[in-house]
Amino acid sequence: MKYLAVFYGILSLLAFFLYGLDKYFARHRKRRIPESLLLGIAAAGGAPGAFLAMEIFHHKTRHMNFRILVPAFIVLHAGLVFYFTR
Repeated sequence: MKYLAVFYGILSLLAFFLYGLDKYFARHRKRRIPESLLLGIAAAGGAPGAFLAMEIFHHKTRHMNFRILVPAFIVLHAGLVFYFTR
């Protein structure tokens, strides 16, 4: 269980960093991080960090894919953790 928490923590920090970096790139008209990578890191387990970054940086909040999928990934992973650790 400890390793699982570390896994989700690292992915969440990575997602938070990438979403913040993409927001910075957007404001400074630099090359952006692909949406597939942002959603992929959220799907892999970084959804809590991605959601937090979306709220703090106000980034990707108008994109319906992100508004639906990131919370769905949180619920999915919470269900998986509950199922496999009970």
